[in-house]
Amino acid sequence: MSSNHKNPSKVQFNRIMLTTLKCEVIHKMEIKQCNLLHLELLLNSILLSLSTYTYTNTYV
Repeated sequence: MSSNHKNPSKVQFNRIMLTTLKCEVIHKMEIKQCNLLHLELLLNSILLSLSTYTYTNTYV
């Protein structure tokens, strides 16, 4: 009888753990995507400023 009571709660606990884990993974992936996007924007701005700089340099 005791084992019968234990099992459903164990299953529920595992389900909760799985859901939490899934949420964490998704959250981490979103953060990575955000960081990648930020890095891409940063690189683009650096490249833009570099090209502007060389253009100004050759122009002068």
